[in-house]
Amino acid sequence: MSAAGCSSQAPSSNPHDEDHFAGTNPQIIGRHVYECDDGAKITVDFLADGLTIEMRRTAGGKPARLSAPGQGLQYIGDRITADAIGGQMTINRQGHPAQACRRI
Repeated sequence: MSAAGCSSQAPSSNPHDEDHFAGTNPQIIGRHVYECDDGAKITVDFLADGLTIEMRRTAGGKPARLSAPGQGLQYIGDRITADAIGGQMTINRQGHPAQACRRI
């Protein structure tokens, strides 16, 4: 029995799936978009190790990479932390108030 590889899939019409196909970024296994109380939209990519995320504003910019020491624990990066519980995420950046966001 033979299984079709990821490279045989047609590109998705959903822009949030752009990194899920072979050749773009095979480390990314999932993506969620969050809308924050201040109106900002944050894209969170989940990496294959299950303990690392990359966050960036949906409009672009360099992603911040955060890692958790274990499943269900706080993600920690350079002057930034994130707690994700269900469809909610709280982002804490050094020198800024906490940012409450919900998955959309």
